[in-house]
Amino acid sequence: MDILERAGTVESREDMVQFISHLIKDYQQNKKEWANMSLEEFLSGMESWIEDSDYLEDVDWNLFATILIAGSRYE
Repeated sequence: MDILERAGTVESREDMVQFISHLIKDYQQNKKEWANMSLEEFLSGMESWIEDSDYLEDVDWNLFATILIAGSRYE
């Protein structure tokens, strides 16, 4: 199953943890397919996609922001 297919299967906390693990492996194994290689480029890509996306209505934006902050600080 490729990373895009895996994204479509995330329905729980456990699924998300596994998905992030697979995303890390995808980066390690398929770097040539990634457009955003640095953290700055990755975050900028997320920013642009969120800004351009038409179907993000039921998102807990505060939780999403907290997860991003936690990822930058939590060990």
